[in-house]
Amino acid sequence: MRSLLFLAAAVAAPAQAGILLTFNEIPNYERPAGFYNGGTTFNAGTSQATGRIGPSLGVTIDEAAIIFQAFDQCPGGGCNGIFPNTPPLGYRALYNFPRLTSLPARTTINVAAGFTGEASVWHWGNVSSFAVYRDVGGADGNGGAPVALGFVALPTTQGCTVDPNTLTVTVCGWTKYTLNFTGTARSIGLAGSGTYFDNVTLGAPGVPEPASWALLIAGFGLTGAAMRRQRRVAA
Repeated sequence: MRSLLFLAAAVAAPAQAGILLTFNEIPNYERPAGFYNGGTTFNAGTSQATGRIGPSLGVTIDEAAIIFQAFDQCPGGGCNGIFPNTPPLGYRALYNFPRLTSLPARTTINVAAGFTGEASVWHWGNVSSFAVYRDVGGADGNGGAPVALGFVALPTTQGCTVDPNTLTVTVCGWTKYTLNFTGTARSIGLAGSGTYFDNVTLGAPGVPEPASWALLIAGFGLTGAAMRRQRRVAA
């Protein structure tokens, strides 16, 4: 009986849900680096580890990215920043800012274990691009031609319109882009200078696949039959 209940619970569990990166846990002007891999952030100015330990999500982010707090918390913040603190975004975002001017303004987010289904990102700023790659390292990952599983160009977004009388934001240009792909991806590339990215999702939300639904129904059927048998024996 217990084993049948365990079977039903096992088949009822959905596939692993996608990883969501909001960047709100990372202080301003720090590089995420290995923070989402159970490691530390780095100071953007000194490149020294800060000692701040992050969650173990199996995600690493290359040095082109820093965290930038450009969100105002209107109306208390006075709306003096670049964009407001509007749902579903938080008050910090990922900004493409290379450590050296000779490096491209490109951020690569790696998931060594891989992810499937889709990846999404919110974008604000200049012309950019969003790509999903098969290998860790993105465009530079496999030592040869990059294998892209999906790509989309991101146009320049409009800024926010602030009402100076009420200090409220009426229009803002944040746009969400989602790439659906087949196969297993291990990195995404976010390219573009003077560009912000937020609420990055790696992998589709976890839902049971058709085969899992069949096992789920069978598991519950076996559980119900066992419970009825147990009641008859007790009687």
